[in-house]
Amino acid sequence: MFLAITAFFARSAARHFARGALVVCLAAAPLTCASRPDPDARYMDGFEIWAGTHISEDAIRKWQSTRAPLSASAVLAPAQQPAEIVSLRPDTVTELAMNRGVVLEWGRLAAWGTSRRVFVAADDTTAPPTADEYVHFLWKMIAPGVYVAVQDRG
Repeated sequence: MFLAITAFFARSAARHFARGALVVCLAAAPLTCASRPDPDARYMDGFEIWAGTHISEDAIRKWQSTRAPLSASAVLAPAQQPAEIVSLRPDTVTELAMNRGVVLEWGRLAAWGTSRRVFVAADDTTAPPTADEYVHFLWKMIAPGVYVAVQDRG
């Protein structure tokens, strides 16, 4: 660094090289920042990969098919959850009414933008929930009947 500063202020060929290098660096900086991937998009990509490899939708669907249909959505205690869900350690597990599917949630809605959810539908044609508590989640399908979402910050 000291050499670069000295070369910049010296009256020699090194001074011209230092000026040229400075111009190149200043011109390249915006291009470097512009090509940087969006951190939120990279996080979502990683979450999709994790969900696709760790969540056994077949086991969850098989477990839910053995349960009696609920008239309203209900949060399940860990004792009511199958081993496939307990091993994922979600903060909240919600079984949707009429056995439409199961929503797994990590994080908290109170801490804005930290809630992550996975919806495992009862079948490949069931769409993810859109009720008020899901309004800030933009669902993305990662497999037929399996959706992921990270709480939207906007």
